[in-house]
Amino acid sequence: MLLPLNMVDLSGLDRDLIPAQKMSQNNILKEVAAAIWQKSETCLTRLRCVCRILVCSQGYKRLALDIKGYHLKRDIRAGYPTAWQMTGSGSRAVLLLHCSLAMSSAWRGLLAEMAQSEHQFTMFDLPGHGESLKWDFRGAFHDVSTAVAASFLDQKMDLIGHSFGASVALRLALEHPDLVRSLILIEPVIFSLGFAFEPASKQAFLHDHSEFDRAIAREEFVGAARAFHQLWGSGQSWDRLPDKVQRGMVDKIHLIPAAASHVVEDAYGFCTAGLLEKIEAPVLLLQGSASSAPMPAVISSLQARLPRSLVKTLEGAGHMAPITHAKATAAHIQSFLKKHPV
Repeated sequence: MLLPLNMVDLSGLDRDLIPAQKMSQNNILKEVAAAIWQKSETCLTRLRCVCRILVCSQGYKRLALDIKGYHLKRDIRAGYPTAWQMTGSGSRAVLLLHCSLAMSSAWRGLLAEMAQSEHQFTMFDLPGHGESLKWDFRGAFHDVSTAVAASFLDQKMDLIGHSFGASVALRLALEHPDLVRSLILIEPVIFSLGFAFEPASKQAFLHDHSEFDRAIAREEFVGAARAFHQLWGSGQSWDRLPDKVQRGMVDKIHLIPAAASHVVEDAYGFCTAGLLEKIEAPVLLLQGSASSAPMPAVISSLQARLPRSLVKTLEGAGHMAPITHAKATAAHIQSFLKKHPV
């Protein structure tokens, strides 16, 4: 079990969990040890503190290992070499589906906020992402991603999807309704739904993505990654991103047009009349108040068509809300799940 910091009286430290940016084994133990040690005054209390440090370290060491990917497993899923992991000791199974250009570790902030919940989280690196095999263009990207995700549905689960991952989660709910308990869709980029609901949103989308489209057409992948980050990134300037992050986005930027047939266009048929209305699972739709222009139309379309949907807005958040606003995102998720128990 992961141990909360408030099992001991610590001042000046996050009393829920150590922030994601400090989430390494060394930093975790240093933060805990220093805070406890400063509060001790006698040899006896210091001896007690050593015991507390050792107890805390076991819980946080496991958290650090889980989040940083040391427990990644690798096997063949739907014919595709896939890296994945599980964390949490709860009885309620949750499947996490990350956004494009990211990896399963992108959930670390959200998991930190939900570490004391009664959930067991399964997360994997989408094809071409993280430690999974690079995308080899076998089949449609959305089809392969969905098949890989479906391989993890070995029991009834709550699905939490962000961006492209949310589009996969929605498809899983259609194809495996008996295995999907609930859906949490964070900034789902199913633009075709928005275009059908509000036609003017398509022109706005094409205008906003014109620089990206031109760069892709010219195979200027650095420029494409920069333009894409400007539209859908965390709000941080491209030039201030670490070189490793920039290189990772450039290396994977070809996956954005690879997914376009199922998110910009409607190759799957999400827009088909009466299809989404068949989903009986409760759905939480989360959007950022500062997200890109097409998102409100997408959310409105889903809200109108999903019978048991609830919309919540994350104030001040953009598209990358699970990372930039992990605490608020987690609060909405936990509230929603409590309303829909196992």
